[in-house]
Amino acid sequence: MTKESIELIGRTIGTILGIIIFFGPWLMIPSWIVTHSQLGDLAKEYGIRRNWLTWIPLVNAWIPGSISDAYRQTVQEKKSSRRKVLVILRILRLVLWGLFCFCVAKGYADAAAVKDQGATDSIAKLMMVYAIIDGLWFMVPALVLDIVGKVLWYMALYDVYRAFLPRRCVWYLVLSLIPAVNLITKPLLLSTCKGQQEESESNEQTDSQVPEKL
Repeated sequence: MTKESIELIGRTIGTILGIIIFFGPWLMIPSWIVTHSQLGDLAKEYGIRRNWLTWIPLVNAWIPGSISDAYRQTVQEKKSSRRKVLVILRILRLVLWGLFCFCVAKGYADAAAVKDQGATDSIAKLMMVYAIIDGLWFMVPALVLDIVGKVLWYMALYDVYRAFLPRRCVWYLVLSLIPAVNLITKPLLLSTCKGQQEESESNEQTDSQVPEKL
């Protein structure tokens, strides 16, 4: 392969990635809708109840987590509660980020009130800095939970791929991990999983395998 060919391939890939990154924000909403629609359909196909939870942002991680747990219980004979962990992590993250925003907002409000009473700008700015520092007690664990939650979500997605297309699951996961590109690849890959469940993995889920309650 010549140097010119390598440069042409590099420019082509760079152009494609640039287009995807530029149009990424416009793709986020339709990608989210299609992705969770596909997950809901796959959950129904796999025997998971309450697949309508896929449309509720706070708890929609329950769907891939349920497929993951059902796959582990029926195929690998391992007990798992990934669905519960994913939902709990999302709720905790929301609470922590809310507390962080509250601390910062309160600090800014207090600084504005003090400034109105005749305090100098330096004192007002110092109060805002202290408010942000106080908020770090909530922001840092929230970021940690963000990372942990994202890792567990993709582990659950990997089990979803394994439950339907075990021979392609690794490549599917890799394509689903690429930033920006996964806005297109993830919903497309999930759509190819429909009707592909292996017979050895198509056992019906019982009430004990997929609990009724959240």
